[in-house]
Formats: sequence, structure tokens, C-alpha cells
Amino acid sequence: MSRYLHGDVPKEYLLLEEELIEMEEFFDNRTDKHDPAILARGYVCIAFDYYGMDCEEKGSELLEKAEKVYPGYFNRQIFVDMEKDSDYDVLVKGLTGYILGIVKSYAKGKR
Repeated sequence: MSRYLHGDVPKEYLLLEEELIEMEEFFDNRTDKHDPAILARGYVCIAFDYYGMDCEEKGSELLEKAEKVYPGYFNRQIFVDMEKDSDYDVLVKGLTGYILGIVKSYAKGKR
């Protein structure tokens, strides 16, 4: 049974979700031990997979976690990370619309 996915969920999505939950817990348990930029980047990567499985609610939650663990991540550091890693650059470009929505919400003080 899925925690976040709804409807008729393919088995491979259920297996991926289990892995994503473990990865999220890994990052959640290290917020005081690791560089916030690494944690934020991890949350963005996990969000990408949730969006890919049409689970926008969980994807947005993870993007919000990235911003909370590293306030301002989407203003500067994300661009540094994108420059350093072409795969991450492609991933982030695939999330641009979602990220922009989160940034706008924070800018308006809604989060």
C-alpha cells in the first residue's frame, strides 16, 4: 500500500516510493550533521521522482523542505549546484515550474 500515491499504482512505483521514503528519512535524520546545501539538493532530487509519479503534493512538500533546511537555496545555491553537475541541471530544469511556485509562496510570506 502506498503512503503518498493514489489510484491504480504500478508495482515499480510502489518499490520506488519505498526507496524514496528511506532516502527522505535519511536526510531528515541528518539535518544537524550535514551541509544544508547537500540536504536541500537531496530533497530536490527526491521531489523530482515524486513529480514523475504524478504525486505533486509530496513533490511540493519536499521542495519546501529544501527551502526550510537551506533558506534561500532556490535564490543562489541551486544555480551553483546546477553549474557543477549537468545531470542535476537537467533535473532542476524539469522542475522549474514547481520550484518557481514554491519560491513565489515564500516571497509572499504564505509558507
